[in-house]
Amino acid sequence: VGITVLRGRAPQSSSEIALGAGTVRDLGRDIGDIVRVKATSNAPATSMTVVGVVVLLGSPSGSGALMTRDGLAVINPDAAPQFDVVRFGDDIDHKTAVARLIDAHDLAVTTELIPAQVANLWRVRSLPIFGAITVALLGAVFVAYTLAGAARSQSKDRAVLRALGMTSSDVRSVASWQGFLIAAAILVIGAPLGLLAGAAAWRSIADRMGVSTTVTISPWVAWMVPAVVTITVLATSLSAHRQRSLAVATVLRVE
Repeated sequence: VGITVLRGRAPQSSSEIALGAGTVRDLGRDIGDIVRVKATSNAPATSMTVVGVVVLLGSPSGSGALMTRDGLAVINPDAAPQFDVVRFGDDIDHKTAVARLIDAHDLAVTTELIPAQVANLWRVRSLPIFGAITVALLGAVFVAYTLAGAARSQSKDRAVLRALGMTSSDVRSVASWQGFLIAAAILVIGAPLGLLAGAAAWRSIADRMGVSTTVTISPWVAWMVPAVVTITVLATSLSAHRQRSLAVATVLRVE
């Protein structure tokens, strides 16, 4: 099996060590620093150079360390490794090689180094999607409500303007500009802020879990632009139709 290296590289000599992200955070150490490692509290400490930050198998918080067999023997000659990491060459058939390892050594072999928290997040991956759909629906309601509210609050002003010569085309133009400004605010301000907040939240979660903090944006985000434009056009059309259908004399008689 391979191992995921978040930064740096895997250790290659007995004097090198790679740490989990949680251990790097707890110790305040990073790549290039020297750490003192010992098997027990009474054992002598050995200096090792941190060469990488890795995802560790079975670690709930990214805590732990990875070293070579020679490095483990220096710290404790009687210790047995918890697991061995094997990387196959590109010209090796992985399934055949794994089967031979199991037959020859009676080993428990896994090809998926996925921490439990990552697997749990994958199981509930549909929840953020439902949340995004809910937010999108609320946004559509907000756009429609804002345009409808603006039409009601400005009905008397527009009735006066229509009485002074404002045409139906002018009414539609006013409603269209209101819709355009709302859509622009959503796409130019709201969408980037939402993406930045989501990326920051993921980096915080991933850092605590000791996994990669790389952010991947779903291609579904690209549908946000036509969706917002479509909703705005529909809401604008309804608002403009309602404003054109208002009887000017009726509106002004209230005054």
